[in-house]
Amino acid sequence: MEFEQALQTNTLKDWTAYWKRCRLLVLRYDRDSIDDPDNLVVIRYKDTKKRGKEIPGKTFKCRKQSICLQGLREVYPNQTDALIEQATVDFFTAQAKMQADFEDYQKYKENGNIEVQIIDKSTPMTFEGIRNASVEELFQTKLEIFESPPVQETDKKEYRANIRKSQSIIEAIYWYYLISDDGQLTDDSTNETIDDLLSKNSEKLFKYKLQLFEREDVQNSENKEARSKIRKATTLIDMLVAYNEILNETKET
Repeated sequence: MEFEQALQTNTLKDWTAYWKRCRLLVLRYDRDSIDDPDNLVVIRYKDTKKRGKEIPGKTFKCRKQSICLQGLREVYPNQTDALIEQATVDFFTAQAKMQADFEDYQKYKENGNIEVQIIDKSTPMTFEGIRNASVEELFQTKLEIFESPPVQETDKKEYRANIRKSQSIIEAIYWYYLISDDGQLTDDSTNETIDDLLSKNSEKLFKYKLQLFEREDVQNSENKEARSKIRKATTLIDMLVAYNEILNETKET
Protein backbone atom coordinates (compact mmCIF):
# COMPACT_ATOMS: atom_id res chain seq x y z
CA MET A 1 0.00 0.00 0.00
CA GLU A 2 1.46 3.34 -1.12
CA PHE A 3 0.74 6.74 0.41
CA GLU A 4 -0.77 8.12 -2.80
CA GLN A 5 -3.17 5.17 -3.04
CA ALA A 6 -4.30 5.52 0.58
CA LEU A 7 -4.80 9.25 0.05
CA GLN A 8 -6.88 8.64 -3.06
CA THR A 9 -9.11 5.85 -1.76
CA ASN A 10 -9.28 7.35 1.76
CA THR A 11 -10.62 4.20 3.40
CA LEU A 12 -9.84 3.00 6.91
CA LYS A 13 -8.57 -0.29 5.52
CA ASP A 14 -6.06 1.35 3.17
CA TRP A 15 -4.83 3.91 5.70
CA THR A 16 -4.35 1.19 8.30
CA ALA A 17 -2.39 -0.89 5.77
CA TYR A 18 -0.18 2.07 4.93
CA TRP A 19 0.55 3.07 8.53
CA LYS A 20 1.56 -0.50 9.34
CA ARG A 21 4.57 -0.07 7.05
CA CYS A 22 5.62 3.18 8.71
CA ARG A 23 7.47 4.14 11.88
CA LEU A 24 5.80 6.96 13.78
CA LEU A 25 8.15 9.71 14.94
CA VAL A 26 5.92 12.53 16.19
CA LEU A 27 2.19 13.08 16.57
CA ARG A 28 1.13 16.57 17.66
CA TYR A 29 -1.15 19.47 16.80
CA ASP A 30 -0.13 22.04 14.20
CA ARG A 31 -0.85 25.03 16.46
CA ASP A 32 -0.70 25.50 20.21
CA SER A 33 -4.45 26.21 20.37
CA ILE A 34 -5.21 22.59 21.18
CA ASP A 35 -8.98 23.05 21.65
CA ASP A 36 -9.46 24.70 18.25
CA PRO A 37 -11.60 22.28 16.18
CA ASP A 38 -9.89 23.49 13.00
CA ASN A 39 -6.42 22.71 14.36
CA LEU A 40 -4.72 20.08 12.20
CA VAL A 41 -2.79 17.07 13.45
CA VAL A 42 0.86 16.82 12.34
CA ILE A 43 2.13 13.30 11.62
CA ARG A 44 5.89 12.95 11.38
CA TYR A 45 6.96 9.48 10.26
CA LYS A 46 9.31 7.32 8.21
CA ASP A 47 8.15 4.99 5.45
CA THR A 48 10.27 1.93 6.22
CA LYS A 49 9.39 0.20 2.94
CA LYS A 50 11.05 2.85 0.81
CA ARG A 51 14.38 1.49 -0.33
CA GLY A 52 17.49 3.62 -0.78
CA LYS A 53 20.53 5.02 0.95
CA GLU A 54 18.42 7.08 3.31
CA ILE A 55 14.86 7.02 4.60
CA PRO A 56 13.96 10.68 4.96
CA GLY A 57 11.33 11.67 7.48
CA LYS A 58 7.96 12.74 6.09
CA THR A 59 5.31 15.11 7.42
CA PHE A 60 1.58 14.95 6.75
CA LYS A 61 -1.20 17.08 8.21
CA CYS A 62 -4.80 15.96 8.57
CA ARG A 63 -7.97 16.85 10.46
CA LYS A 64 -8.74 15.37 13.87
CA GLN A 65 -11.78 13.52 12.50
CA SER A 66 -10.05 12.28 9.35
CA ILE A 67 -10.00 8.61 8.34
CA CYS A 68 -6.24 8.99 7.93
CA LEU A 69 -5.83 9.70 11.66
CA GLN A 70 -8.28 6.91 12.55
CA GLY A 71 -6.12 4.46 10.61
CA LEU A 72 -2.97 5.69 12.33
CA ARG A 73 -4.49 5.22 15.77
CA GLU A 74 -5.60 1.72 14.82
CA VAL A 75 -1.92 0.90 14.29
CA TYR A 76 -0.67 3.01 17.23
CA PRO A 77 -3.45 2.68 19.86
CA ASN A 78 -1.16 4.07 22.58
CA GLN A 79 -1.32 7.52 20.96
CA THR A 80 -4.02 8.93 23.23
CA ASP A 81 -5.37 12.47 23.14
CA ALA A 82 -3.40 13.22 26.29
CA LEU A 83 -0.12 12.13 24.68
CA ILE A 84 -0.81 14.16 21.54
CA GLU A 85 -1.57 17.23 23.64
CA GLN A 86 1.59 16.73 25.71
CA ALA A 87 3.69 16.34 22.55
CA THR A 88 2.19 19.63 21.33
CA VAL A 89 3.02 21.45 24.56
CA ASP A 90 6.57 20.05 24.52
CA PHE A 91 7.06 21.09 20.89
CA PHE A 92 5.94 24.69 21.30
CA THR A 93 7.80 25.03 24.61
CA ALA A 94 10.96 23.90 22.82
CA GLN A 95 10.22 26.28 19.94
CA ALA A 96 9.91 29.20 22.35
CA LYS A 97 13.20 28.30 24.03
CA MET A 98 14.88 27.87 20.67
CA GLN A 99 13.71 31.36 19.66
CA ALA A 100 15.06 32.77 22.92
CA ASP A 101 18.37 30.99 22.33
CA PHE A 102 18.52 32.42 18.82
CA GLU A 103 17.92 35.93 20.12
CA ASP A 104 20.73 35.40 22.65
CA TYR A 105 22.92 34.20 19.80
CA GLN A 106 22.12 37.35 17.81
CA LYS A 107 23.13 39.45 20.83
CA TYR A 108 26.35 37.47 21.08
CA LYS A 109 27.12 38.17 17.42
CA GLU A 110 26.56 41.89 18.06
CA ASN A 111 28.02 42.32 21.54
CA GLY A 112 29.89 39.13 22.39
CA ASN A 113 28.17 38.88 25.78
CA ILE A 114 26.02 35.76 25.48
CA GLU A 115 25.62 33.73 28.66
CA VAL A 116 27.34 30.41 27.97
CA GLN A 117 25.87 27.34 29.62
CA ILE A 118 28.27 24.51 30.38
CA ILE A 119 26.92 21.14 29.30
CA ASP A 120 27.31 18.30 31.74
CA LYS A 121 29.85 15.97 30.12
CA SER A 122 29.70 13.31 32.82
CA THR A 123 27.46 11.16 30.62
CA PRO A 124 29.15 10.09 27.36
CA MET A 125 27.28 10.80 24.12
CA THR A 126 25.94 7.71 22.40
CA PHE A 127 24.59 7.08 18.91
CA GLU A 128 21.06 6.71 20.30
CA GLY A 129 21.52 9.97 22.21
CA ILE A 130 22.51 11.78 19.02
CA ARG A 131 19.71 10.17 17.05
CA ASN A 132 17.04 11.09 19.63
CA ALA A 133 18.40 14.53 20.52
CA SER A 134 15.95 17.19 21.63
CA VAL A 135 15.07 20.26 19.59
CA GLU A 136 17.27 22.36 21.88
CA GLU A 137 20.27 20.04 21.43
CA LEU A 138 19.78 20.05 17.65
CA PHE A 139 19.62 23.85 17.58
CA GLN A 140 22.77 24.17 19.71
CA THR A 141 24.59 21.75 17.41
CA LYS A 142 23.58 23.80 14.37
CA LEU A 143 24.90 26.98 15.99
CA GLU A 144 28.24 25.33 16.72
CA ILE A 145 28.45 24.00 13.16
CA PHE A 146 27.73 27.44 11.69
CA GLU A 147 30.51 28.88 13.85
CA SER A 148 33.07 26.42 12.45
CA PRO A 149 35.57 27.84 9.88
CA PRO A 150 34.69 25.38 7.05
CA VAL A 151 31.01 26.38 7.16
CA GLN A 152 31.71 30.10 7.54
CA GLU A 153 34.12 30.07 4.60
CA THR A 154 32.21 27.81 2.20
CA ASP A 155 30.44 29.20 -0.84
CA LYS A 156 28.11 26.21 -1.02
CA LYS A 157 24.89 27.95 0.00
CA GLU A 158 22.80 24.85 -0.67
CA TYR A 159 24.79 22.81 1.85
CA ARG A 160 24.52 25.59 4.44
CA ALA A 161 20.77 25.69 3.85
CA ASN A 162 20.59 21.92 4.32
CA ILE A 163 22.29 22.29 7.71
CA ARG A 164 19.66 24.84 8.75
CA LYS A 165 16.86 22.51 7.57
CA SER A 166 18.34 19.39 9.15
CA GLN A 167 15.90 17.60 11.43
CA SER A 168 18.50 15.52 13.25
CA ILE A 169 22.05 15.97 14.50
CA ILE A 170 23.19 13.15 12.22
CA GLU A 171 21.82 14.97 9.17
CA ALA A 172 23.45 18.26 10.22
CA ILE A 173 26.82 16.56 10.77
CA TYR A 174 26.51 14.80 7.41
CA TRP A 175 26.22 18.14 5.56
CA TYR A 176 29.03 19.57 7.67
CA TYR A 177 31.36 16.80 6.56
CA LEU A 178 30.40 17.32 2.92
CA ILE A 179 31.42 20.96 3.35
CA SER A 180 34.63 20.15 5.20
CA ASP A 181 35.48 17.58 2.51
CA ASP A 182 34.84 20.24 -0.14
CA GLY A 183 31.55 18.64 -1.16
CA GLN A 184 33.07 15.37 -2.24
CA LEU A 185 30.73 12.42 -1.90
CA THR A 186 31.85 8.82 -2.06
CA ASP A 187 32.27 8.92 -5.84
CA ASP A 188 36.05 8.74 -5.44
CA SER A 189 35.76 5.19 -4.11
CA THR A 190 36.99 3.83 -7.46
CA ASN A 191 40.39 5.33 -6.68
CA GLU A 192 40.66 3.61 -3.32
CA THR A 193 43.42 1.12 -2.72
CA ILE A 194 43.92 -1.54 -0.07
CA ASP A 195 45.85 1.07 1.90
CA ASP A 196 42.73 3.24 1.99
CA LEU A 197 40.68 0.36 3.39
CA LEU A 198 43.30 -0.24 6.08
CA SER A 199 43.68 3.47 6.80
CA LYS A 200 42.48 4.88 10.11
CA ASN A 201 41.41 8.21 8.62
CA SER A 202 38.91 9.18 11.32
CA GLU A 203 36.96 11.74 9.26
CA LYS A 204 36.36 9.41 6.33
CA LEU A 205 35.53 6.51 8.63
CA PHE A 206 33.09 8.63 10.63
CA LYS A 207 31.36 9.75 7.43
CA TYR A 208 30.89 6.14 6.29
CA LYS A 209 29.58 5.13 9.71
CA LEU A 210 26.97 7.88 9.55
CA GLN A 211 25.82 6.64 6.16
CA LEU A 212 25.61 3.04 7.40
CA PHE A 213 23.55 3.93 10.45
CA GLU A 214 21.08 5.77 8.20
CA ARG A 215 20.47 2.61 6.16
CA GLU A 216 17.19 0.82 6.76
CA ASP A 217 18.76 -2.61 7.29
CA VAL A 218 21.05 -1.27 10.03
CA GLN A 219 18.29 0.75 11.71
CA ASN A 220 15.98 -2.28 11.79
CA SER A 221 18.65 -4.80 12.78
CA GLU A 222 18.33 -6.42 16.22
CA ASN A 223 21.98 -7.50 16.10
CA LYS A 224 23.27 -5.11 18.78
CA GLU A 225 26.70 -6.72 18.70
CA ALA A 226 27.18 -6.02 14.98
CA ARG A 227 25.90 -2.45 15.39
CA SER A 228 28.37 -1.97 18.24
CA LYS A 229 31.20 -3.32 16.06
CA ILE A 230 30.33 -0.74 13.39
CA ARG A 231 30.50 2.06 15.98
CA LYS A 232 33.83 0.84 17.36
CA ALA A 233 35.45 0.00 14.00
CA THR A 234 38.86 1.61 13.53
CA THR A 235 39.22 0.82 9.80
CA LEU A 236 36.86 0.59 6.86
CA ILE A 237 37.44 -3.16 6.69
CA ASP A 238 36.38 -3.63 10.31
CA MET A 239 33.28 -1.57 9.63
CA LEU A 240 32.34 -3.51 6.48
CA VAL A 241 32.89 -6.88 8.17
CA ALA A 242 30.45 -5.87 10.92
CA TYR A 243 27.97 -4.55 8.37
CA ASN A 244 28.24 -7.83 6.45
CA GLU A 245 26.93 -9.67 9.53
CA ILE A 246 23.74 -7.60 9.31
CA LEU A 247 23.47 -8.18 5.56
CA ASN A 248 23.78 -11.94 6.02
CA GLU A 249 21.01 -11.94 8.62
CA THR A 250 18.80 -9.93 6.27
CA LYS A 251 19.34 -12.46 3.47
CA GLU A 252 18.49 -15.35 5.79
CA THR A 253 15.17 -13.82 6.73
